[in-house]
Amino acid sequence: MKKRLMVAAIAKDEAAYLPEWIAYHLMLGVDHIRVFVNNLEDNTRELLETIALFAPISIYEADIYWQKDKSFPIDNLTNEEFFAKNHFQARAMSKMYRMATLEGYDYFTSIDVDEFIYLGGYSLEYFLTEVVNGRPTRLQWFNVAGEADEFSHPIVGSLAGDFVPLHKLIIPTGINGIVFSSPHSLVHTRPKDCLSFSGDNAPCIIHRYHRSEREYLSMLGKGDVLHTVGQLKSNRVGFDLNPRSSLLIPQALIDNFETAYQHMLAENGVSDHLIAGRKFVLQRAQFVKDYFAQLSEDESNKLRMFDGTMLKPGKACIKFWN
Repeated sequence: MKKRLMVAAIAKDEAAYLPEWIAYHLMLGVDHIRVFVNNLEDNTRELLETIALFAPISIYEADIYWQKDKSFPIDNLTNEEFFAKNHFQARAMSKMYRMATLEGYDYFTSIDVDEFIYLGGYSLEYFLTEVVNGRPTRLQWFNVAGEADEFSHPIVGSLAGDFVPLHKLIIPTGINGIVFSSPHSLVHTRPKDCLSFSGDNAPCIIHRYHRSEREYLSMLGKGDVLHTVGQLKSNRVGFDLNPRSSLLIPQALIDNFETAYQHMLAENGVSDHLIAGRKFVLQRAQFVKDYFAQLSEDESNKLRMFDGTMLKPGKACIKFWN
């Protein structure tokens, strides 16, 4: 019997990237995508409402989970440390997992819109049925290095980047003995039951950690409840153009993605929303550049995020893009 996977994501201002992300995962064979939207300033909601007319996705308003009220119930799926560090994400992940269980999905994963599940040559059906086979599964991050072209395709023949010791999880629904301890890890009463992979072509998460330089700067302007310094998203340490590894993507996967993505863009209204989303990204990049111009050379905790970019402290900031 076919095993059903629900993918869930939290999305803040992701209209520029959701069409490719949704098209890719539906192409893989994901049964349903649920997007938790919060604190939106771009056209993400309108884009998702358009895609939901023809694709198996749903939208969940998640702003309620921003509330600071500590009386909000902490269930047995999240530990107190996770809740204390990021109450929003802890609440959202618990809700996502419970929804997947109640709606009859066999597996659940929570990934971000810059993360793509790569199965190393397996089909999703074979991977879930024969490889995962009921076990919580860790997929290691492959952080893609900085890219030269803006809004480039996420799935190309050779991705330059690095494997890093962080994972995302594919979890069977309805099992006992698991507790989320972060977006990347869980505590399991039987840790030996958890499955992990290693090797050059092993299943992993393709993480578009940088994208192009202007997109990277725009991303710094997002901020979030956990990683914020001033007005910047601080869980980045510079724009990296020096990868130490590569990931070779099979041509068949590239072709299948391209076909699925073009079909997505051909649907009424999607391309217009995509254009508007990209315009928002570039406007936010300019905001970050203007913010950088106000920093002093002794604000190292902020300046480190701009390492590797064309912006240099102590010098006049020129408009280096059109």
